[in-house]
Amino acid sequence: MNRKLALGMALSAWVFIILASPVSSYAAEEKWPTRPITIYIGFAPGGGMDMMGRLLADGMRKTLGVAIPVVNMTGANGAIAMDHVYKQPRDGYSLYGISSAISTFPATGLSKLTYKEFGVIGIVFNNLATFSVPYDSPIKTAKDLIEGLKKGDLTGSNSGIGGMWHVPQMIVVNTLGGKFKAVPYEGGAPAALAAAKKEVDFATSDLSEALTLIRAKMLRPLFLFDDKP
Repeated sequence: MNRKLALGMALSAWVFIILASPVSSYAAEEKWPTRPITIYIGFAPGGGMDMMGRLLADGMRKTLGVAIPVVNMTGANGAIAMDHVYKQPRDGYSLYGISSAISTFPATGLSKLTYKEFGVIGIVFNNLATFSVPYDSPIKTAKDLIEGLKKGDLTGSNSGIGGMWHVPQMIVVNTLGGKFKAVPYEGGAPAALAAAKKEVDFATSDLSEALTLIRAKMLRPLFLFDDKP
C-alpha cells in the first residue's frame, strides 16, 4: 500500500452498520422482519455514532414496519458491543454500528473479531476529526496547538485508544515528532465535553459531537484533519 493511499484511509473516520450474520442465514424466511430489530452502538449517547444510529433506525422503522430500538453498550472502544452482537442468533435481528476503530482491534488486543465475522450492510457516512480546545484556553490557533504537541506537555481526549479519534491524534503527533498524554472517554461527545470542562488541554471528535459546545462558547475548534486545504 502506498503512503498516499494509507494516509487517505486514515484520514476518514469510516462508520458502518454491519449484520451479526451472513444474509443467507435468514434470506430463506417467508417474511422478514416479524419483530423488532436492535441496533447496538458501542459508544455513549449524544455522539456521532449514536445520532447516526438513531437517524438510521427511524428510517428503517418507516420502511420495514417494525420497531428499531437503539442500545448504547459502551466499553473497550466498541469491542464489548461487537462481542455481544456476535453472540446473538444469526437471524438478522441484531445490528452493530461500528467505526473504523475495528481495524485496530487486533493490534490493541481489544477483540479477536474483525469485519470478516460479520455481514456488512454498507457504509452509512464518513466524517473528519476536529481538534478543539476550551474556549478560553491560551491555545488560540492551530499553530499554538502544534507547538504544544511538539513540547509534549499537553493532554488530549479521544473516544478510546486505537479509536477513530485517537488515530488522527497519533498521525499528527508522529508527523510533528511530538507527544501528548492520551485520555480516553466512552465516545466523541464525552471527549469533547472533557475539553469544555477543562479536564484536558484539547479534544478530538466529530464536529457534530462538539457543535453544541462550540455554539455555547465552551469549545474553540482549531482545525479539521483532512488531506487537502
